[in-house]
Amino acid sequence: MSKYIWILFIFSSISVADPFYGEKLARENPTFSADTEIAMNTENLTACNISLPQISRYLPAKLTQLKFIGVLKKEDKYKAILMDAQKQLFDLQVNDWLADELIQIIDIDLKSIRYINWQTEKNCESPTPVILKL
Repeated sequence: MSKYIWILFIFSSISVADPFYGEKLARENPTFSADTEIAMNTENLTACNISLPQISRYLPAKLTQLKFIGVLKKEDKYKAILMDAQKQLFDLQVNDWLADELIQIIDIDLKSIRYINWQTEKNCESPTPVILKL
């Protein structure tokens, strides 16, 4: 009886430690591969060494897919109003960070939004702002 238990432990440990586990997943699920995993992790790399703030905004769509429809002004503060394809509204303020795209909102006035796309920026010392007009 004890021989069978030892044989069971040996064979079960060998079958669990499969060195081709990742390849088996890639064959079963064509969307999984180690190369795409690495590519997805390097997607947000930038040439500039920036530290993201603790507070960042999440938008379900990319900023370029949103339509800039207006600006709200309350005292001296401006909020940009954006709309997506499903007609859902979003607001952005100065110094908001869109962490998914590494975008920093730097200025909002009555006719435009100025932001820095750190993902594509080459010059870290004096970044070129992108202007989104109403």
